[in-house]
Amino acid sequence: MMVEKQSSPPRDRYPVPDCAIATMTTHSESNVLSRIASIFLIVPVILLIIPFAVMMFFGMVIYGVSLAAIVWITWCSRGIDTLVVYSNSPNWHDYMVDKIIPRLEGRAIIINWSERQHWKRNSLPVAVFRFFGGDREFNPMVIVIQPFKVPRTFRFWQPFRDRKHGNISSLHEVENRLYTCLDINPPQTGG
Repeated sequence: MMVEKQSSPPRDRYPVPDCAIATMTTHSESNVLSRIASIFLIVPVILLIIPFAVMMFFGMVIYGVSLAAIVWITWCSRGIDTLVVYSNSPNWHDYMVDKIIPRLEGRAIIINWSERQHWKRNSLPVAVFRFFGGDREFNPMVIVIQPFKVPRTFRFWQPFRDRKHGNISSLHEVENRLYTCLDINPPQTGG
């Protein structure tokens, strides 16, 4: 009778000692513990940040509504419903001074970005510009704040850039939207 030799299970080429397996288990357990600890730290931080973010959002809304109400009371009662921001840039200075600003005469407060170092920091025109103008394509710009309407911003930076490259249609489009908002007849000829 022949006895079959049982083959032993194949051994790994690089056997792992038992102490290494224990170390790997401990390491994976510590990863789990560190993840749990970070969750317990992150969740309270997020729970603290959310109320502050909500308060900031509502604070900005209240500030914007208050700013618009102050403009309604102080400017609109005198027939002023527009803030014009422009600069001495050769790309738009003459056009703004010759074509747009004269059409808004008597109903606009005008501030020149090139002279901003002389602005009164906490003045109403500067506050309106900073809040409603934002920090992109803000020069030149016209902000219209009419009683009980959401303030509207008309940005002319891109249209003047297009004009510089030969496309005047976007400039006329923004102008026409501005004049329509203000119930002013648009000009018959463009520049």
